[in-house]
Amino acid sequence: MIDIKESLVAAMDAITLRCELRNPSGEFLATGYYVLDDMIGLGIRPGNLVVIGGRPSMGKSALALNIAEHAACELKRTVLVIAPGSDDLSINERLLSGRALVDGHKLKTGRGFGSQDMVQLGSAYTELYHARIFTDCSSRPTVDAIGDAASLIIKGGQELLDLIVIDPLDLVEPDNRVSVRHEQVGQVIRDLKRLAHDLSVVLVVCSEINKPDRDRFDHRPVMADLRESSSIEEQADLVLLLHRPDYYHADDQPGLAELIIAKNRPGATGTVKLAWLNKFSRFENLALVADPLGGSF
Repeated sequence: MIDIKESLVAAMDAITLRCELRNPSGEFLATGYYVLDDMIGLGIRPGNLVVIGGRPSMGKSALALNIAEHAACELKRTVLVIAPGSDDLSINERLLSGRALVDGHKLKTGRGFGSQDMVQLGSAYTELYHARIFTDCSSRPTVDAIGDAASLIIKGGQELLDLIVIDPLDLVEPDNRVSVRHEQVGQVIRDLKRLAHDLSVVLVVCSEINKPDRDRFDHRPVMADLRESSSIEEQADLVLLLHRPDYYHADDQPGLAELIIAKNRPGATGTVKLAWLNKFSRFENLALVADPLGGSF
């Protein structure tokens, strides 16, 4: 028990620091998407559970990796990527493509490389090589196993772990496998929230959403579309739902992405527009990309 005067002074000091210096101490983890960071309050607070939802191939994994890359390369933070069902080579190729802005198809085929591509790729390689990014592609991990991996980084490094990305949520195994599926997912979500709090890290998970109702004309997802949405809605601090019009109709605003802030425990909800650079599997600030794929925004 403490006197409120002590905690009140600390809270006021933190608010003053944010207003005057715009988060120099790194209290929050910025996503790199300026409008999103402003809407949610400078970034994501350590201990928060973030859910990125979207239909298959909508860009959930890309967005999560983009946030991880920004944290590691720009903010010099330590990141752990848990990717059951993927492999280290695939993750690294996506990171290199997005960081270098080199067509991912060129990386996969080895064809069409120009001299500028190699310069950009070399620069991205150097940046990522020196970044503190750890990957674990173990199949169907438990929350305890994820916690053990995080603890190894913390014990072996010179700084605390800042961000854990888990993609996808569906492949995280519950400790109790005999219960029905919605109870299993609920337990996993609660355990992940506890892990984020205990380690004081930002924890981002990717979750697939169900196909939107046919009667919904614009196809925009809502919180209820998330699989096992009740558990996610209860535990998550921030829920981001991805929507791209060109996912459903190729000529509908190609290159435009909407990030719907369906839940934001600390503040406002709403929609943020981003640019989707499909060749690089990368989302970018819309203001920095003029008409990325020839669409009209």
